[in-house]
Formats: sequence, structure tokens, C-alpha cells
Amino acid sequence: MSCCCLPLRACILAVFFLVPLIFPPNAKAQLPEGWLEEWLESEETADSELKEEQLTDFLWLKEQLLAHPIDLNRVDESSLLQTGLFQASEVAALLAHRQKYGALLAWYELQAIPGFTPERINAIAPYCFVSPGHQQGSLRYSLKSAKHRLLVRSHRILEPQQGYNPARQEKGLSHYAGSPQALLLQYRQSGSRHSVAFTASRDPGELGIDRVGGHFMSKSHGRLERLVLGDYQLQLGQGLVVNNGFTPGRSAGITGSYQAGSGLQGASGNQPHGIYRGIAARYRINAHWHVLPWAYRMRWSGSTASNFEDGVQGITSIQISNRFRTPTELARRYNLAVHGAGVQLSYNRPLWALHWQTQYFQSSLPLLPRSQLYQRFQPTGAHFLHSSLSHRWRKGKWQQFGELALYQGQTPAVVQHLLLSASSKLHLQWSYRYYPAAYHSFFGNSLSAGSQLTNEKGLLWQLSYEHNRKNQFDYYIDHYQHPWLRYRVNAPSEALDQRLQWSHQPNRNSRLWVRLRHSVRERNLSEGLFAAPVPYEQWRWSAQWSQQIDEQWQLQLRADRNSFVQNGSTETAFSLAYRLKWQHGPWRISWQQAQFDAANFDNRFYLSEPDVLYAQGMGMLSGQGLRTVLLLQYRYRRGLDFWLRYASSRFSDRSSVGSGLEASDGNRRSEIKLQAQYRF
Repeated sequence: MSCCCLPLRACILAVFFLVPLIFPPNAKAQLPEGWLEEWLESEETADSELKEEQLTDFLWLKEQLLAHPIDLNRVDESSLLQTGLFQASEVAALLAHRQKYGALLAWYELQAIPGFTPERINAIAPYCFVSPGHQQGSLRYSLKSAKHRLLVRSHRILEPQQGYNPARQEKGLSHYAGSPQALLLQYRQSGSRHSVAFTASRDPGELGIDRVGGHFMSKSHGRLERLVLGDYQLQLGQGLVVNNGFTPGRSAGITGSYQAGSGLQGASGNQPHGIYRGIAARYRINAHWHVLPWAYRMRWSGSTASNFEDGVQGITSIQISNRFRTPTELARRYNLAVHGAGVQLSYNRPLWALHWQTQYFQSSLPLLPRSQLYQRFQPTGAHFLHSSLSHRWRKGKWQQFGELALYQGQTPAVVQHLLLSASSKLHLQWSYRYYPAAYHSFFGNSLSAGSQLTNEKGLLWQLSYEHNRKNQFDYYIDHYQHPWLRYRVNAPSEALDQRLQWSHQPNRNSRLWVRLRHSVRERNLSEGLFAAPVPYEQWRWSAQWSQQIDEQWQLQLRADRNSFVQNGSTETAFSLAYRLKWQHGPWRISWQQAQFDAANFDNRFYLSEPDVLYAQGMGMLSGQGLRTVLLLQYRYRRGLDFWLRYASSRFSDRSSVGSGLEASDGNRRSEIKLQAQYRF
């Protein structure tokens, strides 16, 4: 840094330090709820288990960033983009500022960087920090100065469910083996150069502690930049081969996409599926070359069957939920051993980069898909090989990034993005994807309207325009096709999704957004009949107003209306939700109530709800009724926090809630959740 830059920089910092109370860096801003809503709404009804996995991925990202905020002085371009927090123009401006002036001297120096408004700084504050240079220290110093968190969580449904009825067990009927009480125990340790996590948990109905996991991760500024032992997540390229971290979705803003890079993070071990368990490292060969090898060995669960021709036993489907409650589920508990290894070789330049990655996967039992015609191209066998080449290129206001992948050396898949930052206010992105029906990836997760990277091709166009600090417009239109059959779609089909959102923030205490979404898709009229699919149309209108009344009170109102049109008939649904937050001293109280009328399940609503730390409440509203959520938090001295959450749904159109073993008598379904965290 030249000496002539110091006086100007000192003056800027002096001004910034006079106004820290306007937007404190510890404000608990949350990731945009629109991302989560978009993921859930885009999933098919038949993929309810995958919805939960997508939700878990989202929560993992939020949890990781809260537990291990990124250092804006040391993080590289790829890692910044892969968090999903920043637009490409913001990343370019931050890196240009660092190159010109050196490391940031303080958090509020961000205001000197174009695009980092007070509102943006306040939004990213919980997930980022600016470190002084002396913290580079050794691993020994990191261990000595580490911060610790110990968390305990328990929750259960209050109404008796059929699965826990002792009479069913006495009669030899299917039942849940364990207690309805769920349990989560988690320990975390984080330092400047390392992180440790350990998790033990069980789901409702399971026996004892069913899932144990965790990791140790070291971070360095030497050649061995990162080493992880235990559970970890990878995010490489555009996710055609490997991505079990953040999902790039079709969101109201362009920030939902990420660019090709190398992402390696330790995982808490709380996820039942979709993570690696083994060892991984990222090694810097020189200034431009990096290598990232990984190896893994895990046990999954799957439904088994025998091939009628040769009698060979195999796995017909992999159970993503990994819940072991009934005798049938317990019999297939972790009955599939999988192992493999992979490597990524990266070449990085300031304006472009190339990444080559390959992964070998082997299962102890061969995969034998079911005989349904739509599953004709599902993976078969026990040995699988994926390879891909991803790239990133930037010149001026243009950026281009994408990936080309090969499955078993013969089935290519491709995804390509072109991004134009026309100005600091206008951003455009075009995305093309093509996933053949015969392509499959066990760990892939990329841009897709469906839940798997198979049988889909489409073109997505996104626009984000910030007219001024008060008004922003976001729009996308996605036209895609399914060249082969799908569940409840007995012919090649196509679809069109579009979404428009207007956000208005008249002042720092008020915010309004209005959202319109329109979808045209195809499916069979009946789930069990093989017939030509029929188009159906969905309209979704949403509006939400948030008001910070004073330092203690906050009010939020939301209205939704859905319409489902098929065969000339139209069914409508509505919901009205209101949330009130109050905080004073050590107390935080949130109360939310939602009235809903959605007789048709296709018109169901997904609403975010108050929840405990590291959890994102998401209520699915279907039928007619009233849902109430109450969350209490008390911050005790010496780093102790307590949460109590009570949620209840009362229906006016039924005398029992749930189905099968989940069913309970009466028109109410209530849940209570307790959590405590000790920070030291």
C-alpha cells in the first residue's frame, strides 16, 4: 500500500466509526426467506423426503456461516461466491478494494466499497467478519483461543400417534420402536485456524442414539490450506458431480447462483444423507495450481429386492430420510455400504479458471431400479465413475461459468451460465442446463426444477434491478422440458415457471415485498392410471409487510392466495399470517398465527415460522384451520441461552390429523421443542 493512500483512508474510517450504532455488526439478520420458499415450492409432491434434504442443506449453510463466519480479509473469490451471500459485482468490488488498499482495517471500511450499502452490510454482518493480521497465529494458538458451544435440543408431538400405540405391537402390527421424544446433542469448537463438531441424535420413534457424526478441520495459509477428518461437504464446479452444500436455485434474485470453484467444509454430522465421511484436503501446489483429493466410506439404507432372472439381491431405492422406527425400517438400517474417492485439480488465474474433477463410487449391493417405465434410465450396477470439467471466465461486466460432466464415460450433462453486471443496479443472467435421462449423480446438486439431475433441459433468464435504495425488482422465467417420463407424467413434457417480485423499503424500519408466481406444467389426472398427461396451471400471489415499531416491538403481516387450474376448473386457497416480536433485556418472544383455507393439497402454503437457533421453522399449511407458533428465548448470564417453542395446528375440516402410523385422533396437531446452549 502506498503512503499517499493513508490520509484519505484514515478520514473515511474516522467517519465510519462515528456511526456504528446505526447498523451494528451483530444484528441477527437472516438469509433471504425467498430462497427457502423457492426450494420447497419447486419440489414435486412425490419428493417429500427430498424436500426435507433440501431444507437440511439450507440449514447447514446457515448454521455453518453462523458458527464459522467468513473472514473478508482472507476469503478468495470462489469461496465468496459459493456462500450465496454476495452478488458477483460485490465480490469484484471487494477484491478490487483489497488489491488497491490492502486488507480491511475495520468492518465499517466496507462502506467505501461500491455496492455495500448500510442495508447490505447489516444483512451480511452475522456471517462475516474482518480479522486483524495478528490472528494468523499457529494451530496451537487457535486451539487455545477457541470458542466452544454445547447445545441440547429435544422435541415431540404432543398428541398420541398410532405408531406409538402399544396395542399395535402386541398384535404384531407395524409400529414405532422407540419414544416420540427426539433428541439432539451437539458440541462445536471454532478457532481462527480450526473447527471441531460432534453430534449425536435420534429422530422421533427411533431406539437410542441412532446417528453420530462430526469432524475436525484445520485451516492454514500455507500449502495445506484445509484438511478435514470425519464428516464433510464438498461444493465443486457447478455441482454436476459433487455438491452437497448450498443449492443454486431459481430465486427472486441472482444471488442464488454460484460460480465454479473448490468448496470444502466440515459437517456437523447431523445430516443423515448427502454428506461424505472420510478424509479430504485442499493443497496449494503453487500460486495457480490447487489439488483437492478426498476419500469416503459410509453406510446408507435402501429397499432390497431380487432380480427375477438371476436371483441377485440388490437395492431398488436408497432411503434418503434414514429414519429407523418400524420393524421394516430397522431391518434395512444401514444395509448398504458405499465407498469411493475423488480428486479435483484446479488452475486459477485472476480472470479465468479451470477445474477438473473425477469421482469413483462403489456400493456393496448392486442398484436394481424398479420396473416402472419412468425409472428405465435409473442407475444400475455397483460401480460408477463421474468426470467433469468446469470453468470460470470474467471480462469487464461479463462473466461466464459452467460445467460439462460425463457419467460412466458416455452420458454427458452440461450447465452454463452467462452473467452481465450492466451497472451497479442492473444484473442479468442466462442459464442453460441439459441433463439426459441416463445421467445420474449421487452427490450432485445443481440448477434444476426437479429434485435430481436427470431427464431435464431448460433455459433460465433472471433479472435483478435496484431502481434506488427503496425499490428493487427481481424477475425470472424458466422454460424447461423433461424428454423422458417422470412420476405421474407418462409422456415427455414441458413446463414454464416465472416469478416477479417487487421489494420496497421506504426506511430502515419498514419493508414491503409483493410476489407473483405463475407455473404451467403437465401431469396425469390420476396417480395410478397410465394416461397422457394434462396441463395444469398455478398462480401464487404473496405480499408481506414488516415494521420495526421501536427497539422492542416488530410487526410482520403476510397474505397469500393460490389458484390451481386444470381441465377448466379453478380452485383457490388463501392464508393470512401475522407475526409479533418483542425483546427486552434477556428476553426474546415471537408469536405467529396463520389462518388458512387450502382444501386442495396442490394449493398448499409454505410459511416461515419462528424457531430455535440453528433451525428454520417451515410450516406447511393444507386444509382449513389455524396455526399458532410461540417462541420464547431467555439469555442467561455466562453464555447460557434457553429456548421454548410451541406450535399448534387446529383444523376445521377433519376429525383426525395425519395418516398411517402418523395419524392421531382429533383435529389438532401440537409440537413442543426445548433447546439450551452454553457458550464458553
